[in-house]
Amino acid sequence: MSSGDRRLTLQLSLCGSEGSGPSLHPDFRPDRKFLALITEAVCRLYIVPISYKNKQAPHQYDAFISYNHHDEPWVIGELLPKLEGEQGWKLCLHHRDFEPGKPITENITDAIYGSRKTICVISRRYLESEWCSREVQTASFRLFDEQKDVLILVFLEDIPTYLLSPFQRMRKLLKKQTYLSWPRAAGHPEVFWENLRKALKTGNDPNEENFLSLTQE
Repeated sequence: MSSGDRRLTLQLSLCGSEGSGPSLHPDFRPDRKFLALITEAVCRLYIVPISYKNKQAPHQYDAFISYNHHDEPWVIGELLPKLEGEQGWKLCLHHRDFEPGKPITENITDAIYGSRKTICVISRRYLESEWCSREVQTASFRLFDEQKDVLILVFLEDIPTYLLSPFQRMRKLLKKQTYLSWPRAAGHPEVFWENLRKALKTGNDPNEENFLSLTQE
């Protein structure tokens, strides 16, 4: 198959027929960098326009929690009791709050734009997940589109820089500001939860003091 034929096959597969989802030709073997570029292009075409439609809608939740299902024990056992139980925030979670029967991409977009903030619980498993990648991409597009403090990154483990290479927007965020790290909070978890509370409490004004300056170094 020539390079021109591959490009045409990919374009037709991405467009698809009505009611069909994106698919790739069985002979096509893109690398992760290529897939990241395609994901960004699709997000620009289909996700960003939706943001303008939902920008003025009232927020149903304080935060959407984006996480890999392998990390659910931490989310259910640690995060929820603190944020919902003790601090009183209203959170949106996949298994509990996504609308049955609605396409997953629509559920993701509605959850992110229907929440004041998105908390991405980052782990190696998270970075390997296609759906988690879509969630952090969508949240990143909202951040850069609206220029508001709407994204919180919580790292469950230390991630080598090379594993973040496909996630260019996340790397840009990490270069500009600090993030919340669960491993570094081992000796003082109360500081971690207090900083996360401040992160959720912070308004969306880009001129307001950013919570990330208060996180653990």
